[in-house]
Amino acid sequence: MHQLSKTPVIEGISPDNIPDEILSSTVPLIMKGLVKSWPLVKKGLESPQLVAEYLKSHYNGTPAGTYYGHPNINGRYFYVDDLSRCNFDIKKTQLDDFLDEIIAQMDDENPPSLYIASNNIDKHFPTIRESNDLKLDHDEFAEVDPLVSIWIGNKTLVSCHYDVLSNIACCVVGHRNFTLFPPDQIENLYP
Repeated sequence: MHQLSKTPVIEGISPDNIPDEILSSTVPLIMKGLVKSWPLVKKGLESPQLVAEYLKSHYNGTPAGTYYGHPNINGRYFYVDDLSRCNFDIKKTQLDDFLDEIIAQMDDENPPSLYIASNNIDKHFPTIRESNDLKLDHDEFAEVDPLVSIWIGNKTLVSCHYDVLSNIACCVVGHRNFTLFPPDQIENLYP
């Protein structure tokens, strides 16, 4: 049985100067306040509507795959009870319309589940990284540009899984909770 432990919290790091020892860490870390200077974060502290308008100002009009779930899934994207299909639909959507739909549903007590997962930010919001990005000067990134993605949605619950690549998850608006499992449990998680 594994012992529960606290994830180390590091403060005082800026997006343009992340130390090598943090980028090469083999244990999960929380970099508290890392992206607090980003305009996207500042808009999020003001209102979800300002975030939507800011994203739309960087949107290039390219449609993207978006997830739509019935309100009864309560944000948990998974399978129907008999596992015969997913419990949500995927549609090609204009992202400005999708953002408007999220904002329109904000006050609903039981809204449909709306979600964009792992959307390549450069493909749909090509100018946003000019003011909202991390500088990753580390050997690991010398030969490969990191994939920079954005997740957008209302309440969302993703089932336990593992990611093949290393990640830096930046929560810019709202809240995210992560449950971490020790590496020897990878066989019990899906990719």
